[in-house]
Amino acid sequence: MALLQAVAIFTLCLPLSSTVTLTCNNLITPLNVDSHSALTGKWIILAMAASEDLQPHMATLKSSWIELSKDDQSRLNTVRWVDKINTDCVAGSGDVSYSGNEVNMNYNSKTYKGKYLQTCPDCLLYTDESEGNVPSYMFLAKREGSVLQESERDTFRKQADCVNLSQITFYQGGADLCPDERAQQ
Repeated sequence: MALLQAVAIFTLCLPLSSTVTLTCNNLITPLNVDSHSALTGKWIILAMAASEDLQPHMATLKSSWIELSKDDQSRLNTVRWVDKINTDCVAGSGDVSYSGNEVNMNYNSKTYKGKYLQTCPDCLLYTDESEGNVPSYMFLAKREGSVLQESERDTFRKQADCVNLSQITFYQGGADLCPDERAQQ
């Protein structure tokens, strides 16, 4: 009789555990990057989640934006970014290529690997997997002038939880962004 009760309890728990797995699988589904044109343009980082060892860097990051541009002749793109770290503006750029759902960025003679993930409409969600296949950080960006809705914040928290990134920071959007030096020339 005790065996039958244990089997019944185990059977009741199965659907619950598979639902949790399906939820995370749905939340961290890679974005098909065959259509690069939807990714081009300027994006403002509104949320970031990171592993605990990156927390000191996250504490100094006040704002950040990225810009993706596409070369119509190839699958090679360029990414430019400017981070506001404390009071300093730090700019960088790199070449980006795509292979299936993988994103490879070359910067300072190092290749960074990651994926764009499906997320809210008009959002860009990237997870860096340069340290093996384990995400070390992810960011959520939207077009300039956009704000994160509370439901988008909740979804981002769940996505970060799914990849075991517990250190989450939300940014104020366009507030305190470093200027785009190219636009001022």
